[in-house]
Amino acid sequence: MYRLVSSGLLMCTVLLCAMTVVEAKKCSRFVTAQMRGNAVENAKRFDWAAGTQKAAVSAAEPWANLSDEELWEMVPSNELPWDIHTNKEAGCPNCGQGIQKYGNYPWKIDYWNKPWKIMCPNCGESYPKNDFYAFYKTALDEHGLFRKHLGDRSLLFNADHPDPKDPLHKLYVDDGYGMVDEKGNRHSAIAYYVDWGLWPQIYRGLDALSRAYTLTDDPRYAHKCAVLLDRIADVFPDMYVAKLAELGFQRSYAGPPWYGRIELWTGNYRTKAYAYDHVYDGIRDDSELVRFCSQKAAQCKLADKSSIEKICHHIEDHVLLEILKACKEGDINGNTGYTHMVVTVAAIALDREKTTEE
Repeated sequence: MYRLVSSGLLMCTVLLCAMTVVEAKKCSRFVTAQMRGNAVENAKRFDWAAGTQKAAVSAAEPWANLSDEELWEMVPSNELPWDIHTNKEAGCPNCGQGIQKYGNYPWKIDYWNKPWKIMCPNCGESYPKNDFYAFYKTALDEHGLFRKHLGDRSLLFNADHPDPKDPLHKLYVDDGYGMVDEKGNRHSAIAYYVDWGLWPQIYRGLDALSRAYTLTDDPRYAHKCAVLLDRIADVFPDMYVAKLAELGFQRSYAGPPWYGRIELWTGNYRTKAYAYDHVYDGIRDDSELVRFCSQKAAQCKLADKSSIEKICHHIEDHVLLEILKACKEGDINGNTGYTHMVVTVAAIALDREKTTEE
C-alpha cells in the first residue's frame, strides 16, 4: 500500500498466520509502532520519504481542520438513501440525454464548495433546487439521526421560486427520497449525492487521516479518524438495503431486488478496518476523544463511551464484527477474492481471540 509501510493481501495472510492472538486488541498490527518510527526517520533522511509524508499530510488536512463536531455530523443515518443513478432513462431534468455522453455516472459533485448539490456536466444545472441541508437539520432525532418524517416540510421549496403561489414552487424539490421534474419523472438527486459525494468523502477522510498518522506518528490524525469511526459505529449495524426499502425508498434503476449491505464496493469495508487498526495506537491515551465521545453519547442517548476501552469495543463490535458477520451470511459478496480480503483485513484489525482465528 505504501512504500514506507507496505501492506496488502500477502501481508494480511502472513500476519493472520503468524501473529499472537490475544483476548483484547493490544496494538496496531498492519502498521506497527516500529514501522511508524521508521517512516518518520526515513522522512528526515530521504527526499522521497519526505515527499510522501508531505503528500499524506496535505491530503489529510481538509478533515484534520474540521472540528470533532463537524466530523461527527458528517455521518448520516441509514434512513438517508443511497442511489448509483438519478434516473438513467430520463437523464438530466434540464437537458435530458445530453448528459449521457459524460459516462455512466456523469453528475459532478463538489462536496467542499457546493454541498448537497449534483451538477450536470452538460448544461451546468444543479439539483435539487431546495436547501436540503436546512431540511436535514430539522429531521434529526434524539440520537442525531436523520428521520425524514421529522423534517420541517415547509422548508421543501424551490429556492429560485420562493413564492408559494408560483407554480414552480415545488419543482425539483428533494426530501432525500427523490424529486420530480416537469414531466413527472422521479430523480434521486440527494440519494446520488449521498452515494457518490457524502460517503466517499467520509471514506477518503478515514483513509487520509489514518495514512497521515502512519507516516507522521502524530496522534492528531488518529484522533480525527477515531471520531469518524465512532460515529460510523453508531449507524453501521442498520445499513441494510432491506431496511431502506421498508422506509419506502425505491432506487432509480431496474434490476433484481436489493439484499444485503448497502455499500456495493468491498473496498469501503477494508477502508474502515484498516483505518481502525492504523490509528489504534494513537488513541490509546486520547482523553480528548473520551471527553468528546462521552459528551455526544450523553447528548444523543447512545451507548456508554466513557473510556477508550468502551469506544474501541464500540467500533470493534459495531463495525468489524458486523463486517465479519455480513461476509459469513453473504450480505457482503464482492467479486472473486475481494470478500476474502475483507474478511482477512477485518479479522486482523479486530485481533480478538477465537474470532480472529475463525
